[in-house]
Amino acid sequence: MTIVLRLESILASMQAFQDYSAGLRKRHVNDYARPVRAGEFKDNNEKLDFLARFRAILTDAEADWKAL
Repeated sequence: MTIVLRLESILASMQAFQDYSAGLRKRHVNDYARPVRAGEFKDNNEKLDFLARFRAILTDAEADWKAL
């Protein structure tokens, strides 16, 4: 019984992180689209830097989740 409860807890935690990361991705898409439409990125390097910052945020969030 204990194993089943632990597995349920792990699965619930995984689902919660998937939901959280999906929300992060959705916000990122919105945050990325706004400056693209406004022409705020001068070149591809600025776009790549923006994407790299998001990847770092998501990686940190995943590391925090794994530390639980």
